Amino acid sequence: MKSAALIALLAAAGAFAAAPYQLTSTELTALAAHAPAALQATLKTVVDKPAPPPVGDLHDYVSYARYYWPDPAKPDGLPYVSRDGQHNREQVARGDRGRIGDFGEIVPRLAAAWSVNRDEAAARRAGEWLRAWFLTPATRMNPHLDYAQVRLGHNHNLGSPAGVLDARGFADVIDAIRLLHGSPAFAAGEEDALRAWFAAYLGWLTTARNAQNEHGAANNHGSWFLAQAIPIARFAGRDDLAREWCEGDKARLAAQIRPDGSQPEEIRRVDGLGYSAFNLEAQFHVVRLAAGLDIDLWNYTAPNGASLRPTAPACASRWTSCAPTTRRRKNGPPRRTKSCGPASSTRCCNRPSCFRPGRRQSRRAPGARPGGKDFEGLRLRGLVAQRPPRGESRRPCS
Repeated sequence: MKSAALIALLAAAGAFAAAPYQLTSTELTALAAHAPAALQATLKTVVDKPAPPPVGDLHDYVSYARYYWPDPAKPDGLPYVSRDGQHNREQVARGDRGRIGDFGEIVPRLAAAWSVNRDEAAARRAGEWLRAWFLTPATRMNPHLDYAQVRLGHNHNLGSPAGVLDARGFADVIDAIRLLHGSPAFAAGEEDALRAWFAAYLGWLTTARNAQNEHGAANNHGSWFLAQAIPIARFAGRDDLAREWCEGDKARLAAQIRPDGSQPEEIRRVDGLGYSAFNLEAQFHVVRLAAGLDIDLWNYTAPNGASLRPTAPACASRWTSCAPTTRRRKNGPPRRTKSCGPASSTRCCNRPSCFRPGRRQSRRAPGARPGGKDFEGLRLRGLVAQRPPRGESRRPCS
């Protein structure tokens, strides 16, 4: 889970782009640096599944729940059983999860190259990706997630509410479409066609049972619903709905976060600290989106004392002190050599000045090798701190 490197998000939480965009000029410049590789990426959509889906058709997005495995006690393995923290990579590879993830990373990089460098080749390539995913009849995705995170043998092999999480990269795609306005990416009428696709998808988000259950989820899933749905609502011309969701997040913060900074719905998981960081990552996206609507969630304190500002450094502090003792195996869940569970997750650093929004941080993500592929991917998505400029002073936490 790449949300492990939470510290840089703290530094970015107080930096807002001009509404309705999500990324600052500094972030766009970093993203644009990866455009050359994005230009060379092979274009694939949902119709490129390696195997036919158990239900639906090739134009339906299909994915499989990653923590579900065949039941060894059943001859056919059905219904699959949950093993929290154990990633069934072979099953996940059968679906579209990797393709939608690539799409959500490649198009923003290409759009950033247009925004920063006026790279026309990048803009045109971004347009090709967007047309393929949303407009071209032979390759487009149907505007729903009815078959996302299928748990084989459950619910007639239909998707689950958790599947809405798969499309969280659509928030970045919306930003990319806005950045590409006036570029060579689009022919006449194509931006309106994209807006119509997302309006249809927004209709699914607001009416489908799985989507509504995801919106109501008490844990990180509910937060990520907002991080995805708010920019889609704005793009579809529903600022009223976006504003309603942002205001509603105040009650969510009160329910998710205790006054001591712990997150009960996250720390109960096998990787409780990782999921705590993952939820805060989603909430930081919502903070930025809300700021574009003049709603200040970063400085909001709920009646029960819950607030993002002191919670985030507490989580980051526990992560950095705990992660060096966490070893990841090639297959299977992480193996910990000392506790990173609920007890350690609830201890707070209570030193918010060390993680002041806008302040650069020098620590890197646990397990991320500087210069390595994983490290660079995290850094450019705002999940790993940028190195401070040479000569900039660092005040140590004490």
